[in-house]
Amino acid sequence: MRYSKELVLQGLQLFEIKDKIVNIEPFIEYFNFQENPSEVKFIAKIKFETKKPLIIRITKESHIDNSLAEKQSIFSEKMREYGINTPKRYSMNKKYVLEFSHEGHILNCALEDYVGSSIKKLNIEKLRDIGSLLGKMHLLSETNDIKLNTTGYVFNLLGVNEVIKLDKLVELHNQYNLDKKFLSRIQKSYNLILSKVSTKLESESKYGVQGDSSLSNLVFKNDKIWIFDYNIACDEYLVIQFVLEGLLLSYEEEYADNSTFDERFDSFTKGYFEERKLSAVEKEVFPLILKVSKALWFTKIQFNESSIEKLLKKSEFKLVYEILDNISKLLRD
Repeated sequence: MRYSKELVLQGLQLFEIKDKIVNIEPFIEYFNFQENPSEVKFIAKIKFETKKPLIIRITKESHIDNSLAEKQSIFSEKMREYGINTPKRYSMNKKYVLEFSHEGHILNCALEDYVGSSIKKLNIEKLRDIGSLLGKMHLLSETNDIKLNTTGYVFNLLGVNEVIKLDKLVELHNQYNLDKKFLSRIQKSYNLILSKVSTKLESESKYGVQGDSSLSNLVFKNDKIWIFDYNIACDEYLVIQFVLEGLLLSYEEEYADNSTFDERFDSFTKGYFEERKLSAVEKEVFPLILKVSKALWFTKIQFNESSIEKLLKKSEFKLVYEILDNISKLLRD
């Protein structure tokens, strides 16, 4: 808490918020002023004496400068103006992201309404609602030609991303000196599929997307889904964003029911298609994107107890080769 209250007071002053603070509840407190480049990510809920609660975001991140943060805020406000349930952003002098200096560091500050606590667990009914919300947001971006002119890094299937982990698989092969025939087959199929997807999508445009509809960024309020946190909003091929968001929600979130993965993903896609239909090209690449993503999904490669990485650490080579063989078949089928 060394920096928290001081930074909050500086941030509120920028937006001329003068109400008495009752409580500051930090969600993320990361201060790295000593390193070069320095980095700060401070997100907190502020409770006031008379004013409704606000979320304050004070950041300094090398991959998100002030101009990009401003574009992301403008995108958030556009979605809200078009009827998407997303928190109102505050502005001063027509800017949503204001800069201020703290101990020689230039920090960004943004304010928005607090809309409630994040969803903790899902069921397939709520997942359908999330699919519908994403479909509506995609349709709004597409119809209104909304673009941020920036590239994403989480679901960028045709570039560097955080969910398809062939690079990690290559690293594990080299580290444990695994049989190269499996990796060779997987790489060949992977490259062929991505080449087809890339060629097909050349005729499609990228549009602005929120970038991360995981449960930590969703609120269920008054029987409706609300979405917030546009910190990684970017331009993306909508069909790629749709498939990978659906997989993330279906695979990685907690569920209050006994639904299967297939039931979950089916519910998500039904909700999406209620709001937005795929183009002819998107229909062609949809099964290819789904195939390569399911085959090389990141928790299959690392993190999970049954992942290749964890099995290799336990010298369970037979199981590893079975998984690799299965990945190879999935990519070929």
